[in-house]
Amino acid sequence: MAVRILRGHGYKVYEAADPDEALLHAKRHPGSIHLLLTDIVMPGMSGCALASRLKQSRPGLKVIFMSGYSEHTTLDRQELESAGAYLAKPFSPETLATKVREVLGPLRRGRTILVADDESGVRSFLRELLEGLDYHVLEAKNGREAAQRIETTEVDLMITDLAMPEQEGLETIRKIHHMRPGLKIITMSGRLAGPLLEAATDFGAMASIAKPIQPDELLDVVDRVLYA
Repeated sequence: MAVRILRGHGYKVYEAADPDEALLHAKRHPGSIHLLLTDIVMPGMSGCALASRLKQSRPGLKVIFMSGYSEHTTLDRQELESAGAYLAKPFSPETLATKVREVLGPLRRGRTILVADDESGVRSFLRELLEGLDYHVLEAKNGREAAQRIETTEVDLMITDLAMPEQEGLETIRKIHHMRPGLKIITMSGRLAGPLLEAATDFGAMASIAKPIQPDELLDVVDRVLYA
């Protein structure tokens, strides 16, 4: 039920039947996990112990403990609230959604992102991914078109390939950084990964990501650059 409710609100959810399965999901998942929603009383390991284990490798992890017991045998209510939020069972869909939003904090979407890449498939992939999180996405097929977009539109972030026709990526970054010094820039490349991606920071880029792009990795970088 919890998975169905949260997916219906647009969250990406992994489900586990016990703490060992939860630890395995976390080990196999390279991107960020923002929230752990866990029962307190489970076989083999308590939810509190599970949260402690996961926080060793993911210190920024938020936690919501849930339980149907009025008296907690593992931690009292005060200790639970200091370790994470608490949700009593049974709960309604609205209560769960409200508690998750409260713990994660307010949505910080709605920004405008310009994606510059000469491959239409890459632009479409990034547009679908970012628009699914309520970003407004603009596209440019080369550096010159990207510069024109930025001249006429308010943009919060540009994600640009480094290998494009008409104007290569580093020159594009240099010009746009001069035009809009405050604009945040993320570079990406498959053929030119490595030292050139690192060199892009000298031209004004704040972060770099190598192709092929993993969705979770990209979204983590976008969040870090936009909201750090």
